[in-house]
Amino acid sequence: MTSRNAKYENAMRLAGRVKLTVWVPAAVAPDFKLAASLCCLNADLTFSQLRNVRTGRFMSIHTAPVTGDNGGAA
Repeated sequence: MTSRNAKYENAMRLAGRVKLTVWVPAAVAPDFKLAASLCCLNADLTFSQLRNVRTGRFMSIHTAPVTGDNGGAA
């Protein structure tokens, strides 16, 4: 049995899109939605930095620790 959205999802895949589900803290959800919508509007955009809302300091997403991360080892 296919889902009700199968036609829509197939059209999105053909357009080069990937379905993604992410759980984020409520406080940052609007930022995630905005970043996603801007990246959808312009495929040449990406994001590379995060900002700590308490300290104001920036961190590269490429060096930030991730749960289950192996510390950068291949």
